[in-house]
Amino acid sequence: MNNNHLNKLKDTEKKRNVSYTLIILMVLLASIVKAESPKDYKDDSLKVKIIEIPNDTSVYTPLLSKGDAVSMRSGRLYLLQGESSGEHSTESYEEFIIVLKGSGVLISNDGEQIIFSEGQAIYVPPYYKHNILNKSHAVLIYIYIVAKTNL
Repeated sequence: MNNNHLNKLKDTEKKRNVSYTLIILMVLLASIVKAESPKDYKDDSLKVKIIEIPNDTSVYTPLLSKGDAVSMRSGRLYLLQGESSGEHSTESYEEFIIVLKGSGVLISNDGEQIIFSEGQAIYVPPYYKHNILNKSHAVLIYIYIVAKTNL
C-alpha cells in the first residue's frame, strides 16, 4: 500500500471515530433529557392513598392537601339552604366539582348563573371568579378537585 492510500484510510478512520463520538454524545444527551422528563419523576413520599370521605355535617373537610399530591388539592363541602362556598377565584388552577347530593347554582363574577344537581359534574377553568350557592331546601354536598396549570 502506498502512503496516499494509507492517509486516506487514516482520514476515513478519524471521520468514523468523530461520527461515533457524536452518536455517543447524542445518546448520552438523550438519556439525560429522558431522565429529567416528567414521566420519570419519582417522589417516594407520594403513594396511592385511600381517603375517607366523611359522612358528617362539617361545612368543609379537606381531602387532599399540600404534601398529599404534586399539585392537586381536594375537599368536600356540605352546604345547608342559603349557604355558599364564598366567592373565590380558581387562580391558575382548574377546578372539577362532583355533586354528590342536592342541587345548587354556580354564580360567576359577571352574574352568570349555572344551575346543577346531584349526579352532575362541573368544570371551572383557571382564573374564573365564582361562588357556589345552595338555593334548595335540601343539603348540598360536593367534592371539588383542583390542579395547578402552567397558565
